[in-house]
Amino acid sequence: VLHEVDTLGRDYGQVHFIVDRGAERGKSVYLHRGQLLDEDIAEMGSFRVTSMARTVADVACASDFAGALTVVDCGLRRGVPRAQLEGLAARLAGSRGIANFRSALGHADEKAETAGESLSRARMIEMGDIPLPRLQHEFHSPGGIFLARSDFDWDGKVIGEFDGRGKYTA
Repeated sequence: VLHEVDTLGRDYGQVHFIVDRGAERGKSVYLHRGQLLDEDIAEMGSFRVTSMARTVADVACASDFAGALTVVDCGLRRGVPRAQLEGLAARLAGSRGIANFRSALGHADEKAETAGESLSRARMIEMGDIPLPRLQHEFHSPGGIFLARSDFDWDGKVIGEFDGRGKYTA
């Protein structure tokens, strides 16, 4: 919440903590057993929180593929280096949900601008028979005048929009 990462259907009724020993789930608190390195910790005002990169990794591991892709796309878009996320994926090997995090990391793209675009792309990937689109491609007239930018594009033959009606009629 404090990092304002894009998520799909997350339950904000619980606060999650990573602790050295034990694991416990209560009504409003969820304690996860794990280890944090200094690089995993950030300060936001008077709060010590997990870093943006660690937060992305943890939320991705706790999500299905679409949720993981959404949060990883957001992390990349906000400047988390892919190499840092790859390092976390290696470090978290064997963790619950690591397969979704790794798969999302393999498909993630910082050009996805919204959670809806990430969700749409996740569904395309899950279907398996839709070629992956270019993201945020700009179209120009033969004279170089900007015409449009699409959320999804397949070689200029087909374009797709997640939020097109609101984008173009507002």
